[in-house]
Amino acid sequence: MGPVDRPRLSVLRMLAAWYSFTRWTFSACMGRMQDLAEGGADRVKDTIMDLGCPPPAVSEGGGPLPALEMAHFSDALREELGRTLTRVVEVINAEQTGCWSPQTEEQVLALFAELAQAALERALDLRVGAAESLLPGEESSPGGWLHRYRRMLAEDGRWPPASETAAQTAPSETPAANPAPRKCAQGG
Repeated sequence: MGPVDRPRLSVLRMLAAWYSFTRWTFSACMGRMQDLAEGGADRVKDTIMDLGCPPPAVSEGGGPLPALEMAHFSDALREELGRTLTRVVEVINAEQTGCWSPQTEEQVLALFAELAQAALERALDLRVGAAESLLPGEESSPGGWLHRYRRMLAEDGRWPPASETAAQTAPSETPAANPAPRKCAQGG
């Protein structure tokens, strides 16, 4: 047997392999850094919002929200109602005959479903705003994040805290026995 022909390691091959490995490592690191940078703003925001905040009190449920006032509610929905009715009239007038097609009925029902959803959301905003106005000495937060947070808690049925509302609500000021239905999370 003759001598085995082994590949020669040359400086050029070594540099090429090193360059390939370095390029792969650098691109992997850059991809990771971009991922961190994209989510970094949210992490910083969450950290800043959590600074100095006491841990949330574990609560079985929130107290009652103030009753919705009809005058405020109708004023808040007046513009939305006008837009919805205008769109309904346009859909109805697009139908050439008095015999409504199923598509026309679906469009009209969808428009009123959107109005109903907007009414429920606006009612919750008004009730949370009324509850916030009853809190002593609290200022609004920049950007309204505190209001949005309280609105999320109210949607889950966990705001206002029952201990705060019990002290502020006199027996003659309790809301009606059948308040407007709320979408509340179960078990939570």
